Amino acid sequence: MVGYLNKTKEIVKSLEETYKIDVLALAKDYADMKTLETMSATYRCTIHTVLVVLTTLGLRRKRKHRTLDYNIFQAQLLESKGASETIVEEMFDVEEEMNFLRNSLATKDRAVIKLRSEINQLRHEKRSQVKSEHLHDKISLAFTDRIKNYKFSEINTTFNISNAHLQSLPAEGLVVLYGDIHLGEVVTKDEVPNNEYNYDIAKARMDHYIDSIITYPLQSNNVTVVNLQDNIKGMIHNGLYTSEGSFIKSLLEIVDLNVYFYGVLSQVYDVVTVRVTGDNHSRLTQGIPTDNKNIDYARLTDEMTARLLKAKGITNVNICSTEHTLNMFNINGADIVAFHGDSLRSYNVCTGAQRSLLQDHCLAFYNTPYKHAFNGHTHRACLSANQFGGMSITNGTLVGSNAYGTTNGFSSVSSSQTICFVNTKGNIEDTKTINFDSINSLQ
Repeated sequence: MVGYLNKTKEIVKSLEETYKIDVLALAKDYADMKTLETMSATYRCTIHTVLVVLTTLGLRRKRKHRTLDYNIFQAQLLESKGASETIVEEMFDVEEEMNFLRNSLATKDRAVIKLRSEINQLRHEKRSQVKSEHLHDKISLAFTDRIKNYKFSEINTTFNISNAHLQSLPAEGLVVLYGDIHLGEVVTKDEVPNNEYNYDIAKARMDHYIDSIITYPLQSNNVTVVNLQDNIKGMIHNGLYTSEGSFIKSLLEIVDLNVYFYGVLSQVYDVVTVRVTGDNHSRLTQGIPTDNKNIDYARLTDEMTARLLKAKGITNVNICSTEHTLNMFNINGADIVAFHGDSLRSYNVCTGAQRSLLQDHCLAFYNTPYKHAFNGHTHRACLSANQFGGMSITNGTLVGSNAYGTTNGFSSVSSSQTICFVNTKGNIEDTKTINFDSINSLQ
């Protein structure tokens, strides 16, 4: 041991002669946790020189080793005070114990951080659940009150098809696209100079649409309404707080509009079949869901619509929803797929590759190829012959241009809805886009 201690002193002396620095003072600075840069500046040498000296003395660079290594270094120098290998061994034992405690503490810290994160997440979920339950309670109360106090007014149609004419009509064929109504959206000329929109204007435009449907030159005994949804402004785009009269009022208004729309058609046609799709504005959260997409406010309003129609004594309206993003059905031998449009993000009826992608979905999920396709979502009416012998139609929107579109750089769109006719051979014989741009107030 004595020889080893003497060797340590010799190493210190050699380093001082070689680098012209106070090695013992540098070692003390090392123990005081000073940085390499500070020691380099203090002793006017390079960082490399500092590292060489520390390494030669067996002093490790990391802060957690410095106290122990410096004490061992001091013990090696204290030959005259009886330093022994036992002291060094004890120091190593102390370091090992400290490392064990340090690692245990780090493990506990990580566990605490994880638990804290889980607690915060649970608190967030609890707050969200409370808000959701509060909103659902308000909606339930509003609907209950509406049902109890609902006024069943007479439906007066502007046009009737006589029984004699009905006998010469096909059973099926007339198809009405209905979607992107966005009730709750408010458009003013201050923000959008070429358009206005609110509940009253939406009702006026729907009256014009009903007239256009009933007076459409091609008719059938029954009518198919394809409800492409997005019929409320919903929760997205801050709609929970900015819908006209409140988000809950928009839910009540779409139920009233649905009852009115389907009710009028039920007086003219033998059967009104409503094919319903999913959408994005009716979702329960601001964020896009990755599952249970079919559970949304549109299902709530459709169910309330069905109940009010039944209470009104209207039994010839059948609302057919789907749990999938696609709703497939057949008219006069033609397989038709309807979907809102948000589930195929880049879908465009004018793009052959996108029409093929939609066909892939139909074959994969239903083992049935579509001939005709209906969608909404983009707000711009469009018609294109597809490669499957049919037509692909994008429905327009009742609201037209709005502040969201203009402020985000989208081009102006006309307010419109689409009517078409599938003849007895399964071909779309005719389509008509009804424009509502001139209807900006109740007539």
